[in-house]
Amino acid sequence: MNRNARQIVPMTKIFQDGAKATSGSRRSSIRLSETMCCGVPSDPITKRGRTIQVVRMMLLVVLPIIVLASQTFVIMLDGFNDKANKDSVRGNVVFSTETGQVVHLLQLERGISVFFLSSNKSTSLSERLMSTYRETDAGLDHHLRGQSWLSSSSTDHFKNVEALQSYIQSFRARVAIDKNVTITDTIAFYSNIIDELLKWVGISVNATKDAPIWKTLVAYHMLVLSKEQTGVERALGSSYFAAGGFDKERLLSYVKKKEMAATYFKTCTEYYPLVASRFEQQFMKTTAAIEIASMRKDITLSNITGPRVQMGTYWFQNMTKLINYLGIIQDDLAHEIVVTLEKEAKDSITTIVVNVLILIGICILCPTVLLLIHKMTVDIQNVASVLKEKTEDLSAERRVTDFMLYRMLPRTVADRLKNHQPIKPESFDHCTIYFGSIVGFKDIAAHSTAHQVIVMLNKLHQTLDAKMEMYDVYKVDTIGDASFMVASGVPELNAVNHVTEIATMALTLVDSVANIVVPHMVDRHLVLRSGFHSGACVAGVVGFKMPRYCLFGDTVTTASLMESTGKASKIQISEAAFVLLRSNNMYVLQARKETHFEGSNLKTWWLISKEGFVSQSDVTTSFMDVSGMLQQVKD
Repeated sequence: MNRNARQIVPMTKIFQDGAKATSGSRRSSIRLSETMCCGVPSDPITKRGRTIQVVRMMLLVVLPIIVLASQTFVIMLDGFNDKANKDSVRGNVVFSTETGQVVHLLQLERGISVFFLSSNKSTSLSERLMSTYRETDAGLDHHLRGQSWLSSSSTDHFKNVEALQSYIQSFRARVAIDKNVTITDTIAFYSNIIDELLKWVGISVNATKDAPIWKTLVAYHMLVLSKEQTGVERALGSSYFAAGGFDKERLLSYVKKKEMAATYFKTCTEYYPLVASRFEQQFMKTTAAIEIASMRKDITLSNITGPRVQMGTYWFQNMTKLINYLGIIQDDLAHEIVVTLEKEAKDSITTIVVNVLILIGICILCPTVLLLIHKMTVDIQNVASVLKEKTEDLSAERRVTDFMLYRMLPRTVADRLKNHQPIKPESFDHCTIYFGSIVGFKDIAAHSTAHQVIVMLNKLHQTLDAKMEMYDVYKVDTIGDASFMVASGVPELNAVNHVTEIATMALTLVDSVANIVVPHMVDRHLVLRSGFHSGACVAGVVGFKMPRYCLFGDTVTTASLMESTGKASKIQISEAAFVLLRSNNMYVLQARKETHFEGSNLKTWWLISKEGFVSQSDVTTSFMDVSGMLQQVKD
């Protein structure tokens, strides 16, 4: 649809629309400039822009002082940040150590609970389980009391120590009396709690990823995760010996946990190789390590003929030794990290003191120089602000000019004119030209004042333009005697749709104009006479001071003839237009019988209606009929 049709509207409305576009562009420009930062010129009108420019001028003029002050400040700031980071890392390591102790106790309780259930709640394990419960409760109260992360957790049972203890106690009661509690439920319950604790350990490690000892911290975290997977392996292995075997699903779970533990441990050794050598020398040659390797092989191959609680106890004890040794390495890593951080923190404090003294000296010298630079920069900014305002006013005027130009010419043509490109005449082989005029306009004008005529024409053309916006048409020209010319297929091609667009538009315009009352003659309605013709034409821009987009050719002449020889409230079309519309099968056409072209055999037709077309009068009549029926029913 062509949106560039020239409209007859009050000039004030045109400038208001242009002003809206201008103010919108100006606001967008201001918002854009306000969001710019270093490296891009900022708006000198805004407070932020002025501040940025003052800073830039100061950097250029007092560069030696700024460089020295900046360097000193950066070093001092780095010292503060470094000390804060080291204190944070130290706190995180201490937190991880405390949490690791709780994880260790929960792992032990998980293993004993699974072993207890696998042995069909053997009384020989009952006392050991109760002892483990007491140790876990004491550990929770000692290590987690006062931890700030508990209150920030999104899980209800992690809000405080009491809530966590109550949550664990309720599950312990189920283990003791509920026969439906399975080994899988038990492992999942404790593993969920441990995973939550390890998640916070991971968060604390990740928060220190910029620290120099980050690799050691990652190794520490990987060791904690390996220890957790080994704890699950211990629990599953105990259930294997106590129950006398695994089903396929539980065997796969066991193998998965064993492999994950090995993977985490390998990752730990890659970040901190000393862990591997120490583990190899101090544990792998022990009897427990050899027995664990043998029993792991038995579990993997399912070499068992029935429940063997004693073997499960032996497995549990050996795996506990392994986990305890991993815990020792974990604590040693934590201690090494803390000692390193304390030494580095002392060095940071010394650096901070020296740089504070240097910065104090710079601060004593700088204020006078900065004040003079600020005054000079403000003067420059005032000049820049005035220049910017003038530039914006010029841009606003240009946008208004563009807005007016787009109402006078098609956008594609107007853009070429603005770019100083030649506008060559174009030939259009297929288009439809429409002419319309108000019947009796001269008589109405003769009995009206100039102001009344302008008001009437504005009302007319506002209605016409609003209707034309619904179709793929271009309003080419408006003539002073209330006549106008519309084209479709020019300047934008639309295949064979040009004739149907004009035909439907013509029906709409005739119907709409018939409902327009002359403002100062309330008993008189406007009447439109229309006609159109389809064919070829030539289009081009004529004039320089006041350029106009004009159409030329026999098609224009014939279309004008269709209108001038037509009748009021009727639409006369040529034979060429008739042929195109007839193939559409949606329009009602009627041949004009009387001869009205002297010395010519031209045949013309009346365009009566279109299938599915509803006029305004029909809608009004239908509404009145319905209202009358409702009133009769009401009476």
